[in-house]
Amino acid sequence: MPVAQARTKRPRDADEAVGMPDAVRAKTEAARGESGDAADAGLPASASSGVADDAAAAAGKAAAAAAPAAPAEGGAPSHKRKRGRRYTVSIALPGSILANAQSAELQTYLAGQIARAVTVFCVDEVIVFDDHTVKAGVTTSASVAGAAGGGAGAAASLGGGDVCALMARLLQYAETPQYMRKALFPRHRDLRLAGLLAPLDAPHHVKKGEWSRFREGVVLTKNAGSVKGAKSRGALVNCGLVREVRISQPVMQGVRVTVRLDETKEECEAIDRFAKGAPKCHKGSAVPPSAPREEDGTYWGYSVRMAGGLADVITKSPYKGGYDLTIGTSERGTSTVDDPASLEMKPFKHALIVLGGVEGLEEALAAEEAETATGLGLAGDEVSELFDFWVNVLPEQGSGTIRTEEALILSLASLRPFLRAANAPKPPKVE
Repeated sequence: MPVAQARTKRPRDADEAVGMPDAVRAKTEAARGESGDAADAGLPASASSGVADDAAAAAGKAAAAAAPAAPAEGGAPSHKRKRGRRYTVSIALPGSILANAQSAELQTYLAGQIARAVTVFCVDEVIVFDDHTVKAGVTTSASVAGAAGGGAGAAASLGGGDVCALMARLLQYAETPQYMRKALFPRHRDLRLAGLLAPLDAPHHVKKGEWSRFREGVVLTKNAGSVKGAKSRGALVNCGLVREVRISQPVMQGVRVTVRLDETKEECEAIDRFAKGAPKCHKGSAVPPSAPREEDGTYWGYSVRMAGGLADVITKSPYKGGYDLTIGTSERGTSTVDDPASLEMKPFKHALIVLGGVEGLEEALAAEEAETATGLGLAGDEVSELFDFWVNVLPEQGSGTIRTEEALILSLASLRPFLRAANAPKPPKVE
């Protein structure tokens, strides 16, 4: 499995396409170029979470061979080591839910709520898809309110792809550690209210004074330093520490990487306080962002992918072999969390949970078939055939409608026990 974890460089133009860096999270398992798929879906290539460029991929491969073993017991992090998690959970939801917010402030706040929810429930991938319910050129309530306030670019009407891009950008921004945002995100009108996003407080958002053997960083310089007159092939990385981290892999400048530190906690503190005899910088190696999750079960953030519709959500998975467990949610679901027997799941590697928007998944599929001719050959009321499980997460609901952001929390909370049980270690056989 490829380990290309250095993520692509920041866009040169702040207004190009969606304006977000592909690299903000290109998963190791996603090492299969997505730019062509994004173009086919009618979306800007830069909005899709694809693989890093060639130089980054080479660096990632080198990381697998050069990755050091976990630190000795004396240098172990202070947190208790846990069992690694090999499976992933992905969530797909329509970007059109932002179009119902009454102002740009509420749109940003709503995206922040979604970012918080997926982080709390350890979701590994967020897919923002176009459900074709917001037509291009239709002025939304948020754009009207923004225009009245005179915000930059607020008067522009939002089409389906625009609200998807807005949500994807805000989700990526929230997921990125604070000390990396200036380097990875150029100024953009969609981020002018990013201060309203609530902090995620995720494990990879390491606070000052905290210790973690894994850290996220952005490459400052390539070929950093020298060794007896010969140029080093490594790079210097800003990982939010007082001093930079030198990695052995030659990674392009401006690329986001996951770094495993070689030092113990005490050695790291000595370097940062400029202790006598301590090295001038930290040492580490670039590793896949899945390493913290797979090695000790530490949640390490989510990737963001854009999809042109339900067909792209399912068929253009970044994981090798695709999703082996797919779950659709609807108030008309045939399986319910009140009937555990209807949700007996087999062990899986990559699970996908799909939520509908205001009109539901049935209308989304019908609109997609009418507009794009995906070739699925299914009517809207046959959408359940796309999934292994068609689930009603809240039978006998008290309200006539459940908002998507509410359904997100309900679905993740209700399905979490079933997902964990499916991949729980089997008890040893008693002879």
